[in-house]
Amino acid sequence: MAIKQQVMALNPARKGNMGRLNSSQPLYVYDTLIAQPWLKGVIAQIRGEKAIPGVDAGDEKAVKKAKEGLKRQLPIRAIHYSKFRNNHRSSEDAVPESFLFQTTIDVDDVDYVDAALEKARELNCSNTIWKGKLLHLEYSARKKLHIDIRLPMGMTIEETQKAYCEAAGIPYDKSCITPERIIFITDKDSEIYRSKEWYRVLPDEEIQARREAFLKRGLTIDGKGTARYSLLAGDCKSPGRLAGDFLSGQYGYSLLAGDCKSPGRLAGDFLSGQNGYSSLAGDCKSPGRLAGANLNVQSNACVQSSEDEDYPAPPPMPKKLPKLVELLISKTPEIYQPAVACAIFPPLATHLWRTKFRYIDNVEHEATLMTCLLAGTGAGKSCVQKPIDFIMEDIRKRDAENLKREKEWKEEMMRKGANKDKRKRPENLIIQEIDADMTNPAFVMRTAEAKEHFLYTSLNEIDQFDALRGIGNQQFRIMCLAFDPSNKFGQSRVGIQSVTERVCVRFNWNASTTIDKGQRYFAKVLTDGPLSRINFCTIPEREIGEDIPIYGTYDDEFRKSLKPYIENLCMASGLVECQEAYDLAVVLKNENAEFARTSQNRIFENFSFRANVIAYLKACVLYVANGYRWEPEMDDFIRWSERYDLYCKMRFFGDMIARENSAGEKSSKRGPENLLQLLPDIFTMPQLDAIRMEHGLNAKGTRNVIKQWIYRGYIERISPSGEDGKSGYGYSSYSFKKLKYRHDGLVLEA
Repeated sequence: MAIKQQVMALNPARKGNMGRLNSSQPLYVYDTLIAQPWLKGVIAQIRGEKAIPGVDAGDEKAVKKAKEGLKRQLPIRAIHYSKFRNNHRSSEDAVPESFLFQTTIDVDDVDYVDAALEKARELNCSNTIWKGKLLHLEYSARKKLHIDIRLPMGMTIEETQKAYCEAAGIPYDKSCITPERIIFITDKDSEIYRSKEWYRVLPDEEIQARREAFLKRGLTIDGKGTARYSLLAGDCKSPGRLAGDFLSGQYGYSLLAGDCKSPGRLAGDFLSGQNGYSSLAGDCKSPGRLAGANLNVQSNACVQSSEDEDYPAPPPMPKKLPKLVELLISKTPEIYQPAVACAIFPPLATHLWRTKFRYIDNVEHEATLMTCLLAGTGAGKSCVQKPIDFIMEDIRKRDAENLKREKEWKEEMMRKGANKDKRKRPENLIIQEIDADMTNPAFVMRTAEAKEHFLYTSLNEIDQFDALRGIGNQQFRIMCLAFDPSNKFGQSRVGIQSVTERVCVRFNWNASTTIDKGQRYFAKVLTDGPLSRINFCTIPEREIGEDIPIYGTYDDEFRKSLKPYIENLCMASGLVECQEAYDLAVVLKNENAEFARTSQNRIFENFSFRANVIAYLKACVLYVANGYRWEPEMDDFIRWSERYDLYCKMRFFGDMIARENSAGEKSSKRGPENLLQLLPDIFTMPQLDAIRMEHGLNAKGTRNVIKQWIYRGYIERISPSGEDGKSGYGYSSYSFKKLKYRHDGLVLEA
């Protein structure tokens, strides 16, 4: 079974826009945020634990106003949904398929906090519908309480809030039931307890059952609407007991919910009625097509929303483009133009020889550019081939002559006997475009004979690189080395006829593959370097039945217009300084850093470093090809190119890297620790729960640990006022005092 991710919608910015939320953020973004010193400082000021600069502590009105202002500085998280369309926080833009089946009880009266904390623990261990439903406990900004719980099967947000508040004996807050509801995020020290299920996407089977329970009540898949009968709380494992049959209504049809693997079963025939047509279920990636436009009840009971469907659209390509780019995409249908605009740079840069560009870190780079096109089956990935063919014409012509010389030499060697004198391998055998199935030794030999020219290849499928695998996935090492200046690569062999060379890899390439295949291919090297060095692009999915895109004609006029740019590239040499490209790289670097700081997304930041280098090298290639002249259109195009590259990397690999980083952080993060030393000298059971969960221990063992510690004389129980402490092990009602391993260094007697 696939591991489900923990995701939330949040705005991590200080003084952020309350109407904006970053959808589907991995939980590590939240964990990084709550550990920020500034957040801890603001919380301390709101709670009066720290002075507010410039505010008279004796002026209650001024202090109250200042605290309100500080509270608005806090980041926010959504409590019901993980995705909002266009990242806009509103009830209408909450994506139904991202409903988390959890809610937050806001205890906003300080007099109820302690009792609610104990009651939450008690209900979680009770033999009621609330057993095991506790997900998270934290103190709010004003030291009140937030209780996050899982919705019982078939119960809506409002029903859950009312029932839980009644069971816990706390006031019901109707403002917490809106779909777009958010709460302010507090610091790490305010967290009391966290379940591993908090913000976790539920298993497919459970999602299906929960949606079906809603649908049988006449509700939408996320529990919106008006139920046709009252809810009867029952066994969590028996959703059928929570909802009656879906009675016939104004639409005159019955709903048949099926499983996600059988989309045809997701909707029954739409019988004759006011709309007068039948609804045919579509595929699982298009839940919107599974129901008629005028139905109030959604029929996609268990449809999983496609990541692509809700992912923001890529940045649009500028209308005005550099002349060379405009020429090379001029024969390409509009839907393919962004992909072609990225794919043209590796073959263009292959024409440069001994030409370097100084980046903003004072390191000199050659124009090593590698582009991978990720798109669906039948998307039209071959659109990049014609422009590449025309760009590579001159190199292929020279390669053909040298291949002929090499073939003649090989035939001559075959005709001579083993003891005959044999002519040496021909000089100046420069062959830049290599075959897709070239082996590692042949690659080293071609690189050595290229005399510092770039090698180039264009692959129909990314896995054709496997021919270069050698021993230990050498193809990925070659990708990394090709990007890095002054690299060294080669092999040493004993045989007289074996290839023994050490070379500097100069290798540009284009490759295409499907999205799934590309993700699988790079899955084992997500954090090893290749991804950040490659420029990624994609092709948007066309609507089913859409007309075929029509290409223009690549003729002699196109070839003639391209020739001057190719000649400019071939004539370049030495260190080329382009101040405009340099200045733009500085601006883009600063913009990336600003976004990384506000989003607190480490993956984006890591991708942005080399994405900026790639964009800078593209700018330099355009500058040289244009006869060392900068065009105003280059600014917007290079900016778009970098944003588009980062968009593709984050879209196709961001979540995969987050999962790998999360798994890496959990393993061998620390050795065994004395849990008692980590607790305050007087602690409660929820605090011990939180420590155990943080160390990967099961919360069920907490009660036995307390028994052992009391028996061994490590701690003693502090009975509530009016009790003698002999009423059994009702630990959730007690505090405990440490007798050993205290922070004050004392050892007390029981």
